[in-house]
Amino acid sequence: QNSTLVARCAFEQAQRRRKLLTVVHKSNILTVSDGLFRESCFSVAREFPDVTVEEQITEAFICSMIRDPSPYDVIVTPNMFGDFLSEALAALVGGL
Repeated sequence: QNSTLVARCAFEQAQRRRKLLTVVHKSNILTVSDGLFRESCFSVAREFPDVTVEEQITEAFICSMIRDPSPYDVIVTPNMFGDFLSEALAALVGGL
């Protein structure tokens, strides 16, 4: 249920912006926890047909974001990866 609330908040934000949401997860390894998060995001996506949804595995996303952040707008990820991502990407601009 909490994953659904987080996903809905991200979709609402995306709807007010460029209508692009990227779901970042590691469900290839964390099949239960991140798998549930991923499923929740794509379930909520049906309520927002005007929002384009993309997904990326965490490590691939970090590499892509460092090379070129311009394709991304709203990013939603489980809490643990959100912490890693904010720290890693903040380093690009000098820290949080």
